[in-house]
Amino acid sequence: MTDRRSGARVIEKPKTAFWNDRDVRAVLFQILIVLLVLAAGWYLIHNTLTNLENRKIATGFSFLTREAGFSIGETLVPYSAADTYARAIWVGIINTLVISVIGIFLATILGTLVGVARLSTNWLLAKLASVYVEGLRNIPLLLQLFFWYQLVSEALPPVRQAIKLIPDYVFLSQKGLRIPHIANDIHAG
Repeated sequence: MTDRRSGARVIEKPKTAFWNDRDVRAVLFQILIVLLVLAAGWYLIHNTLTNLENRKIATGFSFLTREAGFSIGETLVPYSAADTYARAIWVGIINTLVISVIGIFLATILGTLVGVARLSTNWLLAKLASVYVEGLRNIPLLLQLFFWYQLVSEALPPVRQAIKLIPDYVFLSQKGLRIPHIANDIHAG
């Protein structure tokens, strides 16, 4: 067969069954995969809801209004164990933001100092900065935290045998550095 306009010979594809057509098969497989994913999702959700109902487990956010019953060591806003879970989450968010800001600030200073040291003309300073960068660059932060935590918890003495940096005032132990501070606990009597 020839094309009327160009006069070129056109080869016709032989007619095949629709399931042998590549484009049709691609669409059918996509539809099949979507149906399988939807069926698996429905099964998981239905199974979860049935099991929660059988075990009488409540879902939702109503727990946020209940008393938390635990204390949080470091807080910028007043918090006690009698406060709600919502308040505990709020305190946790504030603590995370404070630590993040402090960490970003200190990391910026440390990174700038190490970067400048690495570009220094002082051979020893440049090599020490290079060893620091190359040594810590590809080690995940979580692994570094585990390492330093283990080092601190194993190397430092227990609380009763704490190192007295300033006798009767500053102590260093497995629980960390303890510095005296003014407590503003006012008990109404």
